[in-house]
Amino acid sequence: MKKLIIPVFLVFILISCGGGDDTSPAGVAEKFSKAMYDQNIEEAKKYASKESAQMLDMIGSMMSMMPDSAKANQPEFTFKVVKDSVAGDNAWVWTETKEGEVGEAITLKKEEGEWKVIFSKN
Repeated sequence: MKKLIIPVFLVFILISCGGGDDTSPAGVAEKFSKAMYDQNIEEAKKYASKESAQMLDMIGSMMSMMPDSAKANQPEFTFKVVKDSVAGDNAWVWTETKEGEVGEAITLKKEEGEWKVIFSKN
């Protein structure tokens, strides 16, 4: 399970400034990422697919075990979209890391007409 938490944090914490409107794939990815950065699981669930939202409860319980010192030393949240791609009901949003590199894509799908972030435990 630790293998899941570390990549999720790295993807969502080490991203730099930007985003789109609130309902675009980039906008939803940014809101989800910000909620995860803030460790606000209930807010993150609003932007996650149904399957991913179920996993967030488990991730949230693990996040609650983090020492306060680790929470206090987080870098400032920034989000910069490098590119995005939409194909039907699927979308991908690539962001820039603090090191100026392109990070892993945030994958989204449409659920009931709204973009939702999806992720797996792989």
